[in-house]
Amino acid sequence: MAQLNVSELDFDEIKDNLKAYLSSQTEFSDYNFEGSGLAVLVDMMAYNTHYNAMLAHMLANENFIDTAIKRESVVSIAKALGYTPRSYRGAAANISVTITPPASYNKTTLSLSRNTVFTSSLNGITYSFYPIEDMTASAEVNNGATQFVFSNVTIKEGLRVSNAYSVQPGNTDGPFVIPNNRVDSTTIRAQVQTSLQDLSVQTWNKSDTILDIKKDTRCYWLEEGIDGLTQLRFGDNVLGQQLLTSNIIKVDYIASSGTGPNGCKTFGTSSSISGSGETIAVTTNSPASGGTTQETIDEIRFNAPRFNSTRDRAVTEQDYKTLILASNSNIQSVAVWGGEKNDPPMYGKVFISLNPVAGQIITDQDKDTIKNTIIDP
Repeated sequence: MAQLNVSELDFDEIKDNLKAYLSSQTEFSDYNFEGSGLAVLVDMMAYNTHYNAMLAHMLANENFIDTAIKRESVVSIAKALGYTPRSYRGAAANISVTITPPASYNKTTLSLSRNTVFTSSLNGITYSFYPIEDMTASAEVNNGATQFVFSNVTIKEGLRVSNAYSVQPGNTDGPFVIPNNRVDSTTIRAQVQTSLQDLSVQTWNKSDTILDIKKDTRCYWLEEGIDGLTQLRFGDNVLGQQLLTSNIIKVDYIASSGTGPNGCKTFGTSSSISGSGETIAVTTNSPASGGTTQETIDEIRFNAPRFNSTRDRAVTEQDYKTLILASNSNIQSVAVWGGEKNDPPMYGKVFISLNPVAGQIITDQDKDTIKNTIIDP
């Protein structure tokens, strides 16, 4: 009996091994496998063996983040590491808005709604921007005119979209899928209406961990599904408050255009804020930047293991680098060093130097966000 060779995976080599085995059998010793109908059967067996080998090879690859090819496999492995891939990010700009209301406006305060649309054009394309949150300003008198000044208004590019979900029996925790692949997850606002009859609404906050989450905490978690869409999951009365089957979930967010709006500098609005006859002046404090597309497979493959190694801490130099790079798409590289390395030494301090992606900038607002929402917690 011929020695079996099972180490080959290529079709031609599998076929040659099968023919060598059959030729060694007395029943087929005088067969011409190239010219007989048996060649068809050998081809079929070789194809079947090749397919099975490839399937086993791909299945093994998809189990490891270093070799996985399909995005859903990489995302699933990253999820086990506690890492949520970055969604689209809308370009953000900072502006100041000065409104001179018409003479008929007699209130002492004025609100700037988060639904107010500001527009800007770049390379012949017009983009829409929205304030991150509602703002209120008090009346000021400048040069004898009453004005309302909104300073440091952060606006994000995209289109504001709303979705609603009815909580069904057996699916109180989700997932509730957002049917938009361009959602900026940092702009998601989730509210829960009690029922169709009871219109009272409560806001539920996004959580990134399970620390300090109690059974009555109104929170939700974000994750990426196998279809690449963002989905929300809610609590089960152990970790987080559970939804009721009468509840209606209302989700609004900004769907971003990605990198296109980066660099927008001039903004205006056609919205009426205080009434007909008003004058609106918009000053740009910092141009739009930070817009990006969904995190790529290679970026997830690089960031997820390093994020997992930090264990929600900022202690080592690598911890700082990983946390900053994972949450900021407009930063290409980070240098971190302790104050003890300075001359003279500055003990108890950490110094961070940021190198932006080509064509983008790092604003003071970006630095404050990194310090207050990424490092300090």
